[in-house]
Amino acid sequence: MRRPRAMRGVKPFLWRNRQSFEGLRTVFSGSAIVGLVALSLSLQTPLFAQKRAIEVGGFQKTGKIQHAMIDESSGLTPSTRYRNCYWTHNDNGPNPGLFLMNVAGQLMGIVELPQIEFRDWEDLASFSYRGKDYLLLADVGDNLARHRSGRLYIFPEPDFGEELSPKKQSTMQLNSDIHVIEFSYPDGARDCEAVMVDVEQQEIFLVSKVKGEKDQHEVSSFYSVPLVFSTTFQPVVARRLKSPFQKPLITGAQISPDQSLAVIRSYSTAWVFRRRDGETWETVFRRGQPEKRVVLPLQRQGEAICFTPNGRSLLITSEGLEQRIWKIDLKIPQIDR
Repeated sequence: MRRPRAMRGVKPFLWRNRQSFEGLRTVFSGSAIVGLVALSLSLQTPLFAQKRAIEVGGFQKTGKIQHAMIDESSGLTPSTRYRNCYWTHNDNGPNPGLFLMNVAGQLMGIVELPQIEFRDWEDLASFSYRGKDYLLLADVGDNLARHRSGRLYIFPEPDFGEELSPKKQSTMQLNSDIHVIEFSYPDGARDCEAVMVDVEQQEIFLVSKVKGEKDQHEVSSFYSVPLVFSTTFQPVVARRLKSPFQKPLITGAQISPDQSLAVIRSYSTAWVFRRRDGETWETVFRRGQPEKRVVLPLQRQGEAICFTPNGRSLLITSEGLEQRIWKIDLKIPQIDR
């Protein structure tokens, strides 16, 4: 078949310039390969990152607080001495003291604290230091922002000296030395309900809630005081840490037992932070970028939060009688640590 006049000479032209076109083909083929590789990497990187990120494994109700004396569970922390048990306390009211309960919410023991003023206890932490186990009780609540200072009480974890049972509910009085840290804020009185202990750097972090009841929309601020052991009042001024993490109504916080994770909660949400190799918790909080946001189960007035002893789940409670105890499992890939 004879080619149309317009097509005559096209083939000789292509043949004469075949080397140039083959070079262009090589260039375009190489570019296509590079482009495909780049596209593949760009698609794979977010997916790979997602696989390495912290994820929520599920929610489980482990029980409910079953004793009428615990009606305002405000702080919560795992016991180092008693397996599958947790310490909690009221923030005020007629029932001061520490309460040890199992994960089902059954009361195991009560510790009376006659040496400690029951003003507004808001958080609790357990930690080990130089081979000894301690509790830190934070008297830092200040709804009206009128107190000049807050107090942190540190003492050895109580030992009932006997086998515990929910049927017996042992009672003891704390008679060991209590180390007291009295502190003030550099920018005036603050309400606070969230305290964390950084054992490695010997720092205590506080996250403010609001200035007072008249300012319920103020966002949180980070503060730090040294972790020291003293039986006398030694007032210190907390350092304020600048951080872009600013949320309203923060009610609880904790650093995990292995010091690799931290959690901060409000009434409805929790934020999980991860500390990587070479970082301090001050660096993490100054960066202010949580790795995971967790929407919490609906609670009447949820304030307390802690890690389980293995650091792979969260436990939360609420103020009020017979409130549920929720366990939140975390999927935590081991990267950079």
